[in-house]
Amino acid sequence: MRAKITKTVDIGDIPSESRKMIDQAKNILVYYMPEKMSEIVRHSLSSNAEEYFHAIELIKMFRQHLNGYDENLQEIENIMLGYKEYIYSEADKQKQNEYQEQEVQPPPSNVPDEAAIENLKKKQAADQEMRDKIDSFLSEAGLGDEIYDEEWLAQEEAETEKRQAQQMGADEVENEEG
Repeated sequence: MRAKITKTVDIGDIPSESRKMIDQAKNILVYYMPEKMSEIVRHSLSSNAEEYFHAIELIKMFRQHLNGYDENLQEIENIMLGYKEYIYSEADKQKQNEYQEQEVQPPPSNVPDEAAIENLKKKQAADQEMRDKIDSFLSEAGLGDEIYDEEWLAQEEAETEKRQAQQMGADEVENEEG
């Protein structure tokens, strides 16, 4: 008759405990089982009828040992599968927590980064420099202020502000025309 014995270990000790159990199973397979099989073979080769028929009982016992061996392997497999499920469920919980933390934070693409702001400032400075050059050229040519009318200038400024706001990621831009 066989009895099942259980013990409790820390969850972190499961890999080392399962390795010990596997090593014990290997020792049974490598040392005990071949020895018993050799005994069966010796009895089956005997010319003595009593020894020859004793092989039947040895085969029956060997099969019981094989059955117990299979149960031990099944137990090791179950322990390892349970540990695998635990590890993966913990990893899934961690991924869910990370995902939930990410959901709380606004997506980084809605906030312009420092490089984008710096590029916008450079573009604005270059635009202003170009306007200054054009104004200087027009003044020297004697065509200065009469080229720009107020309505056109207001419209150009509104368009420039609109483009700048879009580049900064603004959703709505007020129309400044009055």
